[in-house]
Amino acid sequence: MPVINSMPEEEHSNYIVLNAIRTALLATVQVSLTPNVIEKFKSDVLDRVKQDKFEHLLMDLSGLELMDFDEYQKVCQVMGMVSLMGVQPIIIGLRPGVVASLVEHDIGKINYTIALNIEDAFAKINLNMN
Repeated sequence: MPVINSMPEEEHSNYIVLNAIRTALLATVQVSLTPNVIEKFKSDVLDRVKQDKFEHLLMDLSGLELMDFDEYQKVCQVMGMVSLMGVQPIIIGLRPGVVASLVEHDIGKINYTIALNIEDAFAKINLNMN
């Protein structure tokens, strides 16, 4: 599976990793979503989706302890873009602090599929790893 470091070199200790898993692109977020990180992430994801024709984008946000409203809006923007390209986005691993922050911003309904963990996401898209 190819791994792409999606972070600028000056932030190499923290990163977002993109992995191809059959028909899905797994994006593992392990760093705060600064504007530069989000822009690079968006560019990398859209390029990979266009190049490899994935059916699903699995966005693993379990590495985020907090997410503010602006970061959430940017994540939704990326998910909306891949949806327009025919890819089903799935959010994975929202932590309690992130959920609390979203509720605090009156975001009670998320219009995308949510999975508790990667295994749950695989089950939702019928991706058998055996």
